[in-house]
Amino acid sequence: DLAAFAVFAFTSLWSQYHAPLNKLGDWQSVAATLKTGDSSIPIAVFPAELAFPLAVYLPAATIPVPQRMPFTIDYVRATTLSGEAQVSQALDPVSARSNRLWVVTNGECREEQLTNYNYHCHFMEAYLNRRYRLALSFPFHGSLARLYVRIPTVSPLSTVARNAY
Repeated sequence: DLAAFAVFAFTSLWSQYHAPLNKLGDWQSVAATLKTGDSSIPIAVFPAELAFPLAVYLPAATIPVPQRMPFTIDYVRATTLSGEAQVSQALDPVSARSNRLWVVTNGECREEQLTNYNYHCHFMEAYLNRRYRLALSFPFHGSLARLYVRIPTVSPLSTVARNAY
């Protein structure tokens, strides 16, 4: 029936082009934002499955947290955090190379607001809050890109630390 087709076509077009124009997982915009800055800044992605759609538009290497996506049936459990040590294992080597870090997530970490699955993002957030300061945040529809700057650590053997005693 032509009327049914017209309604279907109109609703399909409307859902594609009405505001906001960025759609869930607007990876092209995320990639464009990350490309505008310093290309030497490492990019961490959590959960790890987000590395795939981002790689379509951003050919740069990313660091999936806690690990690269295993091609197994139960990849969700394999990429769910069980502790802050997993984040540390993935990101500590990065902090030795750069004092800045991009982090791309599927939005803000809200443990009480479970939409699909709980990847235990609070472990990632705890790691970041102890070691980094948030410098910039770019929200997208269904994702969030944040630039962090590492907090300088004071060695117990430094002059400042010795004078404090």
